[in-house]
Amino acid sequence: MIDNLALAKTFDQSILRPDMISPEEIKNTVDIAIKHNFRSIVVHPCNISLVKDLLSNTQVLTVSVCDFPHGKGLTKTRVKDIREILKLGADEIDIVANYQYLQEGNIRNFKKDLKAVTKAMEGKPLKIILEVDLLNEKLIKNAVQAISKIANEENGNLIIKTKTGFAENKFLNINAVKIIKKTLEELNQYGEGKIRVKASGGVRTKEEAISLLQTGAHILGVGKGIDLLT
Repeated sequence: MIDNLALAKTFDQSILRPDMISPEEIKNTVDIAIKHNFRSIVVHPCNISLVKDLLSNTQVLTVSVCDFPHGKGLTKTRVKDIREILKLGADEIDIVANYQYLQEGNIRNFKKDLKAVTKAMEGKPLKIILEVDLLNEKLIKNAVQAISKIANEENGNLIIKTKTGFAENKFLNINAVKIIKKTLEELNQYGEGKIRVKASGGVRTKEEAISLLQTGAHILGVGKGIDLLT
């Protein structure tokens, strides 16, 4: 059984709404994350410095996003943004994969983009968001295979994330995690020290959170982590 302490340590608590988010709200969320030992706080790049300061002398990570939530920026722009985000002090970055390349069947450009952004991370963890709601099982498998190849070629510290939470919820997280895990296992690339899995977007109950972890997710993206513990 996964207790609340173990569950909280898997939480990437996001503060990524498109509306105005006050410094007070960010501070309150950070305080909760510190109190309950969440894994990280995930914010837009403009809020990295504030969150980094609030999290100093704690074990909670500062995470930011790149080309979020659509993933259709130019590769050179994405690389430049990654470098700037890392300079601001982010411990990890969640980047949206250019899933349009997957939809077009253009695996070559999909891999070319991923190779460039992986190199820009210089060994720091990069979560690649597939946006599974806009894909099917075959395209998810194609993406996982491409990511696995890039991880090997670039010695990248890569994590596969299911979704942003900004697209219409068409593909259940639990089904996506099953497909990702199975594909990685077939490639002998699943797990700690290899490629991990983050389930995100619509994780609203404690039961769902635990089920996702038991199915194969290592990290959970949550909007209200405290609600899952009470």
